[in-house]
Amino acid sequence: MKKKEKKEDSDKDQIIKKMEEKIHYQNQAINRINEKLSQCLDRLGEIRQEKEILENKIKELEIREMDFKLLKHDKLQNDYDKMNHRAQVTKEQLDNARNHILFLEKVLHDMENRRMMDYIKKRYPESWVEYKKRA
Repeated sequence: MKKKEKKEDSDKDQIIKKMEEKIHYQNQAINRINEKLSQCLDRLGEIRQEKEILENKIKELEIREMDFKLLKHDKLQNDYDKMNHRAQVTKEQLDNARNHILFLEKVLHDMENRRMMDYIKKRYPESWVEYKKRA
């Protein structure tokens, strides 16, 4: 009778150890995702700052264009076109970064809200599977 209880306790201990290992692995995965999210947020801040600087330069160039239209029209128009193109590229980068951040937030949310049975059966949310495909 006692041997049976010891065996059951040993089995339970093994299950607990396995669950702790799985939780540790998931925590590491979440930490990696959090690091990537942090990097993306940092990059997003840099891109926003760059966009603001570029928009200010574009406004400057528009004012110059009005003041010096007769003398330097060709040069100013060329500079304006370059800045406008850069602003469009920056906007696209911002949109891409924002979409990536939203995706990472969804992955984090899905991973945090997994049920215990999902941990046990090693089932991952679809967003996690998509994240692994992208990585």
